[in-house]
Amino acid sequence: MTKQKYATFWLVIILAGLALFGVGCQAFASDYEYKGVLLDPPLSLPDFELAATDGQPFHLSEVEGDIALIYFGYTFCPDVCPLTMADVRKALADLEGRENIHVIFISVDPERDTTEVLDRYVKAFGPDFIGLTDDFEKTQEVMKAYGAFAEKEEVPDFHFTVHASLLRQVTDLIVGSFKIRCAKYRNLS
Repeated sequence: MTKQKYATFWLVIILAGLALFGVGCQAFASDYEYKGVLLDPPLSLPDFELAATDGQPFHLSEVEGDIALIYFGYTFCPDVCPLTMADVRKALADLEGRENIHVIFISVDPERDTTEVLDRYVKAFGPDFIGLTDDFEKTQEVMKAYGAFAEKEEVPDFHFTVHASLLRQVTDLIVGSFKIRCAKYRNLS
């Protein structure tokens, strides 16, 4: 066998092997299935009022008819909160109809999350992200309606906030691949 025929033979073998490998990998590939909980019928959620970072009161009813992604967290959170907000930013980046989606970050640490601090934090993830903070009792009432939980744990010379991280979506549509609980806003008054 000449050198050229030998090289051609091995080239054909390698290409055939790569083709078989590619076909074999396709057999194991599956369509991604989004996870989440669809509440049917949707939960009835009360309207709420918390202070926005611009100092004005914010009511959930202001975004009625649009999609609202509600996240309970705090700006001093070292990992879960910023990673979730970055995931949300990435998921929404090229999404069609993005102008009808409102990301609402509700602080569970109002002592440290002043309106100025919270505004810088949420704007770092998206210029139209909404930051809300208020006294903890008012925030707890809102958390209760969404099944969220947070508590402050006092440790000497250290401030620590514990919260359950779950992104809430207030609509009857599913958007993204994060943990979502689906509900539809309805004014109960």
